[in-house]
Amino acid sequence: MTVQPIVRQDVPSKVLTVIDGQQRMTTLLLLCMALHNELSVVHQKYIKYKSKIEKLLLKIKAA
Repeated sequence: MTVQPIVRQDVPSKVLTVIDGQQRMTTLLLLCMALHNELSVVHQKYIKYKSKIEKLLLKIKAA
């Protein structure tokens, strides 16, 4: 999304680029935070079931 000033002479075009870049960085940061949170949840579930997984793998290996 680009913000267009009411009077174009008041705001140079470079400011619009900065605003657009800030929006991209904010979006990227939010995406990274969501990914981090999701990976944290998955990691906690893995830790919780780690011993069960290891026992199952040992049974499969022994068979």
